[in-house]
Amino acid sequence: MQRRPELQDYPEHIVQYLRKTPEGDLIAVLKRQTEEIVELLAPLTEEQSLYRYAPGKWSIKQLAGHLADTELIFAYRLLRAARNDRTPLPGFEENEFVRQASFDEQPLSAILALFEASRRSAILLMESLKEEEWDRKGIVNGHEGTPLSWGCVIAGHAAHHLQVLEERYFGELGLARRR
Repeated sequence: MQRRPELQDYPEHIVQYLRKTPEGDLIAVLKRQTEEIVELLAPLTEEQSLYRYAPGKWSIKQLAGHLADTELIFAYRLLRAARNDRTPLPGFEENEFVRQASFDEQPLSAILALFEASRRSAILLMESLKEEEWDRKGIVNGHEGTPLSWGCVIAGHAAHHLQVLEERYFGELGLARRR
């Protein structure tokens, strides 16, 4: 899937991620991102993965857990829209999700395994869609969205957090992001 959704059709909180969706075939982008995220985070020690760049900010483990959680949520939204389900879905509070999770007590490898499984599931779902299914609409938090938009949000959200890792975490830890 090379095309991207029309940005004027989406609320700003989604557009910020749509704009960060890397160019190219969406499925290929998602597969590359999966490898990049795992290769970037897997070598960290447990101590490094507990690093927070400021008081009250998420640890690297919590950020990775947030990625896994949102992969599941965004893929579910994609599924509902692809199946032409117009039942309104609620939004979610990402900070509350992280507060209620025990990511810092889990091994980083387990969090990354959940992320990989979530991402793989989303990719398999997207690979199964017919062309016309990409443009169906679902309702989330009072706004319409298409499977195409949610697939791009998945990629753009991950790209956003890769940038945050590079700018706010890895520099402080003296680590360089591999490209």
